[in-house]
Amino acid sequence: ENADERCFSPIEKNELEESLLSLLDERDALKAKIETIQSQRESEIDQILTEVKEFEGTKHDLQAALDQQKLETLQAEEKIRSSELQLNNLEEELKKAMDCLELAQSDLASEQT
Repeated sequence: ENADERCFSPIEKNELEESLLSLLDERDALKAKIETIQSQRESEIDQILTEVKEFEGTKHDLQAALDQQKLETLQAEEKIRSSELQLNNLEEELKKAMDCLELAQSDLASEQT
């Protein structure tokens, strides 16, 4: 007679074996569930990282476009200032030419009289 037979009746032994098998099945089911949860979590983390990279790329592209737009605005403002300066210079030259024309007309009129 071995120790199992001395400590447990056949019914108790059968019940213990069934309980043990049930617990092992539950353990295996929980392990599988944990693995599934870990896999889903890793997949979600990968998806989040992918989205973050996409957002960073979009941010970089938008920043580059904004920088380009700022540069173009500064260039346009400089061109406007340059054009205004040219216009002022032309107006001054026109005024001088008009003054010279008036003097010439005045001189002509005085010579004719």
